[in-house]
Amino acid sequence: MAKIGIIRIKKLVDALLDYVQADYQDKQILQAGVVPPATTNYLAESFLARIFDDDDTSEEISYRDLAVEIFTRTVLDSRKVETRLMFDPDRASLPTIHVREPAKSKGKQDGIGNMGEDYYFNTEGDYNSERRRSFESQFELMITSMNRHEVIIMEEVVLALLIGAQDSFAAQDPFYQISFNVKELIANNELIPNPLFIKSIGLSVAYDKTYPDISRSDILNKILFDQKILS
Repeated sequence: MAKIGIIRIKKLVDALLDYVQADYQDKQILQAGVVPPATTNYLAESFLARIFDDDDTSEEISYRDLAVEIFTRTVLDSRKVETRLMFDPDRASLPTIHVREPAKSKGKQDGIGNMGEDYYFNTEGDYNSERRRSFESQFELMITSMNRHEVIIMEEVVLALLIGAQDSFAAQDPFYQISFNVKELIANNELIPNPLFIKSIGLSVAYDKTYPDISRSDILNKILFDQKILS
């Protein structure tokens, strides 16, 4: 099946955001539900708490505390972290992860004729051969907000989630290879008048996609024939 890479990446990022929120909420339940009061600080064992040190502060802001506040926001909070396909300028001033695919190129795993091993069977009893094509895509998780501290923290947490889930990530169909890089971008104030801070996590991903070949030669030949007449 021809799975769209950018949609798969967005779903994976959404799942990682759900994970970090659920993990912290579980630790909150443990902390509040132990009788007598727990001597263990379960919240300190959460994924979020283990990313930041006590001295990760700026302008008297604890990045650990702010990370908890950012990633445990509910749907009722307009500043809840959300993801978007492509760049969404209407959402850029809020904490957002824009999933982009700036580049896609041919991969290194193609066979002769791009022929796959499976077939697409049709109700009428005929079938289409499978065509398999490998790709190497450069995806980008563009993190935006009007708050610089939110952007720094979101980049750290998202990168930690990607690294922490790297084995699971690479095993997700159709991906079989992934690497990361990070860069900071400067917004064009002429195009975006409001102050905007941007960090970008690049994902280099190798994957395969399969497609049905064109078996209806009668339709194809008619189209080609018509084109020759029109030309």
